[in-house]
Amino acid sequence: MGSLDVDDNSLPPFASSSPTPSLLTLSRDSTCEEDLFSASLGFETAELRPNPAPPWPPAARKGGCAFPSWAQGRWEEATVSGGVMTRRDTEGLLGGDGGLSLSVVESHCIRQSDRHGDFRFLVYSRSHW
Repeated sequence: MGSLDVDDNSLPPFASSSPTPSLLTLSRDSTCEEDLFSASLGFETAELRPNPAPPWPPAARKGGCAFPSWAQGRWEEATVSGGVMTRRDTEGLLGGDGGLSLSVVESHCIRQSDRHGDFRFLVYSRSHW
């Protein structure tokens, strides 16, 4: 099995921003030889279409605050840009159970704590799979 390259600046290899549906074709059994004729014709074929995310609530859209300047930029699994932090969990990508998963959590800064020198933030977060 080849390795999967997941770059913070690109979509994972199994995601698509295209409105065109993707086909998933299965064979009758795990050998991939029974009733599997091509990438689009087999025992069972599913058409996968992107499901658009609902809009962010008004408090998250208006961007009430920004994270500190020292936190801005690219980190190991996170990117902070202004008032938005995006974290990609790649631990389960080819995890111990062999499953393929990737979650993305996007957090929008709503408000910073009023206490002087306090780096606590109220955020609205949403996860994507």
